[in-house]
Amino acid sequence: MALARWCLLLLCLPAAGYGQEIYHQCGMEGDATASVVRQLNRLKNRYVPPRPGEIDSSVSLGDMLEPGDDEERWSDTVGAEVVGYVVDVKKGGMETCN
Repeated sequence: MALARWCLLLLCLPAAGYGQEIYHQCGMEGDATASVVRQLNRLKNRYVPPRPGEIDSSVSLGDMLEPGDDEERWSDTVGAEVVGYVVDVKKGGMETCN
């Protein structure tokens, strides 16, 4: 679960300057109706990458794969740079974010 969440975050951070608040007539919250899901979608749809001072260089891919509660382990305000390889892709369900 942690890896999936981080992968989504990384995929939602294209090159600086690309982003837009509206994408294909859909806002940053997607089409979610629940407040907590709308807030999560805003995080998933971020397009401004972290600044150098907001990168935690001690984070490793191994850290991200550790089992446990990610709520206490990671922060929405700190980024990381990791290298990994995709070895398997599984079809996911419908999401409310863009």
